[in-house]
Amino acid sequence: MQPDEDHGLRVLSCQSCRGLLNDLRSVLAEAGLDLEKQPLWHDLADLRWLANLEGPVLANDPDPVGQARRERGFVDAVALKRSVVALELTRKMEGWRTVVKKLRFWRLRGTPEHEITQRTEQSNDFLYEVEMACRLSKLPSSTVAFSEPDLLVHGSGIGTWTAACKRPQKIGSIVRAADVAGRQISKAGRPGVVLISLDNVIDPLVEDTSGKSLEPACHRRMGAIVNRQGPSIIAQLARYLPTAEQQRHGVVGVVTTAWFFLWGRDGVGGPEFMNTRLEPCGIQRAHPAWANEFTRDLIRDLKRADEQVESRY
Repeated sequence: MQPDEDHGLRVLSCQSCRGLLNDLRSVLAEAGLDLEKQPLWHDLADLRWLANLEGPVLANDPDPVGQARRERGFVDAVALKRSVVALELTRKMEGWRTVVKKLRFWRLRGTPEHEITQRTEQSNDFLYEVEMACRLSKLPSSTVAFSEPDLLVHGSGIGTWTAACKRPQKIGSIVRAADVAGRQISKAGRPGVVLISLDNVIDPLVEDTSGKSLEPACHRRMGAIVNRQGPSIIAQLARYLPTAEQQRHGVVGVVTTAWFFLWGRDGVGGPEFMNTRLEPCGIQRAHPAWANEFTRDLIRDLKRADEQVESRY
């Protein structure tokens, strides 16, 4: 599905929403999942409504209820499009079908908390694995497989390494998710990185009013959460981190990620979608020098890889 172009800004159209639903239905069917029978189908009500309209998703709507539905559907569509592209680009990876079949209880951001079950959290973790596998496969000279603890990466940085991916649904779940990820990496017996998605616990909307880099604004939002949770995460993971004298196994680093939606304004003040940006952020600790360097390189390469993937849609 290709983006719509309008005056140099990327504008999501209702026609694109129809294509997105068809693409999602097709890729899930490859793993034996019927979209209409998944809990996700209920969450897509606003997107399905938009798919029956014409024109830009974010066109000004005189009805406040309709405007609210357009804005919710916009956020859902952009996030869903990122997931669908990742599912499509990873379909040839070892273990893909097994992982995608576990998306049976996948729910969108904004799902009522009382509907979030353990199976939902697990499905959202699996989706994050797919999204990060897609980015990691773009690292220089790397191949990725879906394997314990979550991802197995060959040929980048320190050779073969692993990643454990978690997407907590609440701020209070971040420490527990990181702790589980650390245990998984330690059990796997290879060097590994804990990847924590903040997508469901952080406001993803950033408006570009100056044309300048939005990185400081993104990192302030992430930092507000990381600074509150960071010391606890590090304390939980301390026993897994290797020393300079130890063999290269255990947790090499902890990296949080979040995708932000960057907004621009058209000539009459209406919002138009421009692009998304992945912002990874490392949690610092007194690692051995090689581990610090590896984590810094990974953060840099993840941003570059996301730009490559983002250009596909």
